[in-house]
Amino acid sequence: MRLKRFRVQNFRNVTDSGWVELGDILTLVGKNESGKTSILKALWKFNPFEEQPYSLDREWPRGRRKERSPEQLVVETEFVFDDEEKAELASIHESAAPLPGSGSRRTTRARSPIRSSQPILRTSTTSSG
Repeated sequence: MRLKRFRVQNFRNVTDSGWVELGDILTLVGKNESGKTSILKALWKFNPFEEQPYSLDREWPRGRRKERSPEQLVVETEFVFDDEEKAELASIHESAAPLPGSGSRRTTRARSPIRSSQPILRTSTTSSG
């Protein structure tokens, strides 16, 4: 499973990162206090080793406090699975089986709302051709 892209919204000083496409290497460049660490912290909170729930009071952007909402999606991610991983998932449950035909890939989009400590997963199969 490989992280293909992500988006961070309303986390610390990041209002909206937009979709960030990932390759083999990612370099975050910016001035001090521009949000580099906030983006990494939001991604870490998406799936931490020890549970670290979001804190509306501490992690919502300061200038937007009146817009606070526990329903806000903070992190959206998109993962791509290789053929071996797809086969393993399909053996667990038929809903994970790829669509018939060649050139299909399984993409899983996961979203992490503030009110939940666990990501919400949505899976779709798209054609790569």
